[in-house]
Parts: sequence; structure tokens; C-alpha cells
Amino acid sequence: MKLSVLVVTFNRPEDLLELLQSVADQEGAAEVLEEVLILDNGTSVDYTRCWDFVSQHPELPIRVLRSDENIGAAAGKNRLLREARCDVVLFLDDDAVLSTPGDLESVASVLEKDFFREAKAGIVQLRVVYRDTREPQRSAYPHKRRDPTTADTAFLTGFFAGCATLMRKEALDLAGLYPEEFEIYMEEYDLGYRVIDAGYSIGYDPSVTVEHKEARGGRLPDDAKLRQQWVNKSVVAWRYLPRRYFVTTALMWSLEYVRRGRGRPGGYLRTWWDVLRIPFVERRKPIGPEALAYLRMVDARLWY
Repeated sequence: MKLSVLVVTFNRPEDLLELLQSVADQEGAAEVLEEVLILDNGTSVDYTRCWDFVSQHPELPIRVLRSDENIGAAAGKNRLLREARCDVVLFLDDDAVLSTPGDLESVASVLEKDFFREAKAGIVQLRVVYRDTREPQRSAYPHKRRDPTTADTAFLTGFFAGCATLMRKEALDLAGLYPEEFEIYMEEYDLGYRVIDAGYSIGYDPSVTVEHKEARGGRLPDDAKLRQQWVNKSVVAWRYLPRRYFVTTALMWSLEYVRRGRGRPGGYLRTWWDVLRIPFVERRKPIGPEALAYLRMVDARLWY
């Protein structure tokens, strides 16, 4: 199965160069790699070494798209999806690295495994570990009621976390693309619920490990990030889930804001105003009973 590898990059030239080097080191890349599409998402730093590397490796089918401004993560991913030629795409963060030379060959066969084929998987999240310690990255693990372990096996779940994600374009043709109004945060939940409602499942496959250089622990999100997460997750709950989950999501995220926001009463009140407006400005598009039954079957956390 041929792959389109899609990467949105913004002001991380050294990280992107390491990712490209790991792609160049892949065995059998010519057999499975149809294209690598990179979106330069309005970067403001020097990427000369990256583009020189691309020029020096004509055997790699790399194409660079450019945006004059940062259009956001969701819109950037959508632009790449519209350009992708393959039926299966692999999204990689620009600060991720393929860990072994056989990764692309392994990834190309994931969706053809009996488990995912029989479950009609439209999206599969790959295993993500921290680059420095190789410990599983909890924020990139697509289940809130399980803990990642080295003994993990493939399972079905209710959302995907990004960083390293396989998608069938046929599922997106039915479900639609990323919600561009979100720009960033919780866009995976929004798309995931629509994919499930379209009759597909979401899976996790630990057979391929992708290394990620995201900063770990000790760094609290800033006020703007917390507010956007709270509002966007509440929007998703209002759009797709029974109304009680909108109420519990809004309340639980308000407590999370208090816990992590270190006392910003102005931001807290402004965000509650944005959340309380959601029923008046957002149209509900509730998922059907079969999709809701699927979420309960995979033990999805719906309350928040």
C-alpha cells in the first residue's frame, strides 16, 4: 500500500531536517512512499538546510507547499489532505522521527491487518514515545482509561491524539476534514467523532514507534492555551454528544482551568462567557446511536 506522508512545519528547521533524514534512511521507501508533502506554514526562520537536503535527495518524492502566513494546524493539515494523491496518508509532526529503518514498510501494512480491516478502521494512531527517554508519551496515547505499557496490543478507541496518525481518505471523504475554526487543540476529537459517525472505527497500533521531541512535564500551559482547550472541547461535546456531556465537559474543564491556570479570574470569566454562548452560536450535529454505542463499547471517556 502506497503512502502520502504529510508534515506541517512552523519554525522548527532543525527538527524537520532530522525527520527528513530519518525518511531518507528508510529501507524499501521506493516501494511504499508515493510522496512527502511538506507545508511551510508561514515560517519566519531560515529553512535553507532543509530545502538543501531536499535538493540533494531527488530520489525522495518530496514536494514543499508554502503559505505566506500561519494558517493554523487544522487548516494546514487540510491543505495537505487536499493535495495528497494516495488513499492512505500518514501525518507526522515536524518534531517527530522515524525510529527504525523499517518503519515506513511496517506502517504501509497497518491498515491491512485483519484486526483493523475487520473493524473498518478509518484512522489509526501509532505509538509515540519521547525522543530522549523512549518513555510512552501519555498525551499522544489515544485512550483516557488505559495506561500505555510496553506490552500494549492493538485496540479500538474513541479518539486519536495526533503526532503520528494513519488515515484513510475515503473515511474523510464521508466525514469531512479538520475543523479549521479551531486552529489548534481538540480538532482531533471533532474529526474523530465524525469519522466514527460515518461508520468507521479508530484504532491504536503499537507495532511502529515514532519518537517525539515535545517538551515533557514541568511546563504549565499558558492562559490562552487552557482557554482554547476548554472552549474547543465544550464545542465538540455540544456538537456531537448528548447535552449532559456538554454540561459536564464545561464544568470539569473550568475546574482544570482553576487548577492549572494559577488564579486568572479575568480569563476564567471570559472563558465561561465564551462557553455559555456555545448553545446559541453552534449548531448541534449529534452522532447517531450506533456511533454512541461504539464509543461506549471502547470505553471512551465522554464526561469531559
